[in-house]
Amino acid sequence: LKTLHQALRGLGYSHIYDQEDVLNTYHQWDRVLRDGDESALGEIFRGHEVVMGMPTFCFWEQVTKMYPNAKVILTVREEEDWWQSVCHTWNFMEKDLPGAPLKHGSKMRWCEQWLVPSYHKYCEALRFAWKTTLGVHALGGESGLNEVLARNCFRRHNAYVEATLGTETLSDGSPRLLVYNVAKDGWKPLSNFLGKSTPQAEVEFPCVTGVPCFPGGEVKGTTPSYEEQLLPDLDSEFADQVRREMRRGLFLSAAILTLVAGIVIAGLARYSIEVPPSLTCLGFLSLLVVSWNVHVVLQGLVLRVPALFMLPTAMKGLFIAGALQACFISYGILKEMLVTQD
Repeated sequence: LKTLHQALRGLGYSHIYDQEDVLNTYHQWDRVLRDGDESALGEIFRGHEVVMGMPTFCFWEQVTKMYPNAKVILTVREEEDWWQSVCHTWNFMEKDLPGAPLKHGSKMRWCEQWLVPSYHKYCEALRFAWKTTLGVHALGGESGLNEVLARNCFRRHNAYVEATLGTETLSDGSPRLLVYNVAKDGWKPLSNFLGKSTPQAEVEFPCVTGVPCFPGGEVKGTTPSYEEQLLPDLDSEFADQVRREMRRGLFLSAAILTLVAGIVIAGLARYSIEVPPSLTCLGFLSLLVVSWNVHVVLQGLVLRVPALFMLPTAMKGLFIAGALQACFISYGILKEMLVTQD
């Protein structure tokens, strides 16, 4: 799609809505995905000559109805090349990219929504696009993508678009659909379909091979820093919004946990409540579980972001200290029980 994007610019199209623009329209996409408000699509695409990329292609039927005179380009490629590209991108976004945008477990998504709601809305658009493209259960396994399901979705999508639009014509009698192989077809079929002059022979057809896995990212010769991957444009409004929300979410979480712990400790101290050993063990066990889950979430969301580098490490230290304390308390309780029995 990036090659097609550059080719369209070469033919004179300057107002192109692509996946990078999701950074500026994720609020409208949230209305589309969460509320089913298809009128938001008109707001998203207003002022653009071309719309493409994810998650736009998931709504190609709605778009063709909204713009009945619009021409449609279905890009195709060798299935094996497509699959290898999908696997490469999925491995990066699922395992290496901060925040793991494709993770869809309820625990991670709830914490993501609490800590960084803007980033959550953005990732929901990405998850929707991937599930729509590869099948609703394609991201459901710990072992990786479901290859059979993904390949079937690839074939069905191409066949369905061709069957639906292949025989349609516009008011001037021209075909509405172009099935286009970007790697092989070159300028002529594309320019003829769009009614544009074919560029001169010395103008090479673009070939974009290095594509950022995360919308809004840049292709660089060196590996981008962790924060640059999470927030591709570090000076953008989106990046500032994410930073503010993360600071606010972490502050509120810490305040709530401190308040709850303070109330419990104050209640025990005031009323001199004797806590049964079994309840003490259960409390420590619960604390360990909570601490570990907090560590996992922080590890996934904020690890190595400069201002928050120490948080996951600190939570891991607290978890280890709590585990050792639980062992000591359990040992003391068991020893006391043995002495009492003797």
